[in-house]
Amino acid sequence: MSGLTTGSTSKTNWNFSHAVDGTEADGYVPYYYTAVDLAGNETDVNNPGSSIRIDNTKPLLNTVEIISGNLNPLYAKIGDAVTVSIVASEPLRVDPVITIQGRTATVTAAGDDITFTASHTFDNTDSEGSIAFQIDFENSFGLAGDRITDDGSGSSATNNSTVIFD
Repeated sequence: MSGLTTGSTSKTNWNFSHAVDGTEADGYVPYYYTAVDLAGNETDVNNPGSSIRIDNTKPLLNTVEIISGNLNPLYAKIGDAVTVSIVASEPLRVDPVITIQGRTATVTAAGDDITFTASHTFDNTDSEGSIAFQIDFENSFGLAGDRITDDGSGSSATNNSTVIFD
């Protein structure tokens, strides 16, 4: 890897840094360097199996679905819970932030770091009509996925699902 910056913290400790610019390949990064002491003795250090990992690939949501707890899952009324279910392409660092009809939903993790559900129970302060939702998420390395925004048309749902609050 080129473009390394070195610095000395003492005569026996050094640090190396590289600013990731997004052009690097994803995966574990090997590193190599030659250390030279004051007497001119050289030691080659080769670590092809390092634990340094670069991830420039945004996470995706493979599954996005919305459903109502109503007997007819395409409609919701006051007191019904509407649930957005997602499955990510890779582990997420924190629970995603999901809003349903503009209100922050309660997110529940399945425990595998990729499967989540978010619910909102509708009340008389919610607006009638097609139910919109938004999802913000990031992978375990802090790389954000593209925000998912559905205006209630089902265009962002993987199964084109929609729910109408009436």
